[in-house]
Amino acid sequence: MITWPVLIAALITVESSDGLNTVGDQGKARGVLQLHQVYVRDCNIILQSMGSSFRYEYADRDKEPHSVGMALLYLRHYCRQYEKDTGKKATMEIAARIHNGGPTGWKKKSTEKYWKKVELALEGKK
Repeated sequence: MITWPVLIAALITVESSDGLNTVGDQGKARGVLQLHQVYVRDCNIILQSMGSSFRYEYADRDKEPHSVGMALLYLRHYCRQYEKDTGKKATMEIAARIHNGGPTGWKKKSTEKYWKKVELALEGKK
């Protein structure tokens, strides 16, 4: 079962040391969750598909509440897609790997190491 506040806190710890160093990947990733522009674009596509007129701006990545809102929207959407595609319940691991590797990040070997970091951060959040 995914406990969203706990997972988001762990992701923030891994991504930005709880708010420090909020620019990464040579300036391409920003904010406490180190979101790229494609993440913002995906969130806006999800919002549009829901019939919402609200749109995130790239600058919203630097605002913690907006970053968290985007991550929750993105992760819930793609975790539901994972469940639909696989018939399995999404886990904290699946969500973390999606955050790191995109909608199909759970399939990527490259996200396994990231999950281990999040798993350690989760231990500290208990």
